[in-house]
Amino acid sequence: MTLPEMVERLAELTEQHVAAAVALDAATVAAMARRRVDLLFELDIALQSKPTLTDAQRRETKQQTERLARAEQRLAHVIGHVLTVLTPTVPSVYGRTGRLGWR
Repeated sequence: MTLPEMVERLAELTEQHVAAAVALDAATVAAMARRRVDLLFELDIALQSKPTLTDAQRRETKQQTERLARAEQRLAHVIGHVLTVLTPTVPSVYGRTGRLGWR
């Protein structure tokens, strides 16, 4: 797999990860996270060899990297909202004595 293809595949997986997070599909979120980690490892290994790219491959890699960055930003945003929604909150109510606390 070429470098542009790897980045494109990573962007696709990240977009699928976002969709699973929005749907609150925990199993798919976990599966996408594992697949993304594996592909990131492959990408890291590929980059260590300092591959030579044609101008077309550079442009494609840049486009896919920008797509990946947008997807990563959406994923972080969605996961932040999901965590906010799922975090239990302590209700604040006033008691008989006028103090803030549990009922």
